[in-house]
Amino acid sequence: MSRPTKLQKRYKDRSSIALGVAVMLLVLIAETSVAHRAHPNPASPYVWTALGLGAAVALVASFWFRRKAMDDPG
Repeated sequence: MSRPTKLQKRYKDRSSIALGVAVMLLVLIAETSVAHRAHPNPASPYVWTALGLGAAVALVASFWFRRKAMDDPG
């Protein structure tokens, strides 16, 4: 197996960052749902929607960057 190119490394790094952002957003969703139980807020569903969309976009970006890293011929 050959050494990864700079472009492959860059894509893998971006994939890891996007996955980390997705995990952080999912943790924030869990945190806001617990906070909503203690102090209900009518804006909570909008916050959950925004965080969920952000997490979905970050997951798609993570998979896309990982796939680009694997497809790069070097």
